[in-house]
Amino acid sequence: MGSEAKTEAALETLSRDILNGTLPTGKSLRIAVLTAQYGIGAAPLRDALARLVEQGLVVAEGPRDWRVAPASLPAFMDLLLARSALENALLEDVIAHGHKQWETDLVAAHYHLAQAVPPLGEADTLAYRQTWIALHDRFHLALLAGARSDWLKRFYAQVLGQMQRHHQAVLARLQAEVPDLDHLHAEAISVPRHTELMVAVLDRDKTAATSLLKAHGETALAIFRAVMEGAEPPQPQHQPASVK
Repeated sequence: MGSEAKTEAALETLSRDILNGTLPTGKSLRIAVLTAQYGIGAAPLRDALARLVEQGLVVAEGPRDWRVAPASLPAFMDLLLARSALENALLEDVIAHGHKQWETDLVAAHYHLAQAVPPLGEADTLAYRQTWIALHDRFHLALLAGARSDWLKRFYAQVLGQMQRHHQAVLARLQAEVPDLDHLHAEAISVPRHTELMVAVLDRDKTAATSLLKAHGETALAIFRAVMEGAEPPQPQHQPASVK
């Protein structure tokens, strides 16, 4: 394997484990430790870390020291803004141009999410959170997959991937540090909320779908703010969206 291929392999491995929380926010990334952990040489690791710094996933603390970038409220809000803009554009297109295969795939993605045990209580482990978040993101990708723009869908997938590490950072602290948020977390990840969203989109009800997506983001932001900054957690005030 050539040097560029080794760097790409290192980049893919580190990026995956940063995004899914295996390498949590703030973790020190020492070359010797990473070499032992992944069996990757020092040179491709350094090149990969330099590129991850450019991507904002890693921060350099010296010529030989790196750390996983911290999760922050401004970064999370920026991601939510990007997510909302992409969702609105994709939603408008999928409502106008969604097809039967898209509908079938969406129902299947919802089924798999609905069958999964929520990551609460004893099920709230890193490994299981990774599994559940993957199912959750697959549902949201399927929700808008019938849109025609491949570039918008690609950017949307990238934003969801970037949000994974922020979700992992919050969920890792949620149960231990902010138990008062359990009700809000359970509401946010509940099957009924996602079922309503699926029904609204399949019914081509843009108003209901837009409202539900906005509420989804607002709940995620409320949880993130409460965990990371100690803000007072709000009470869930969900009202079922009217669907046709």
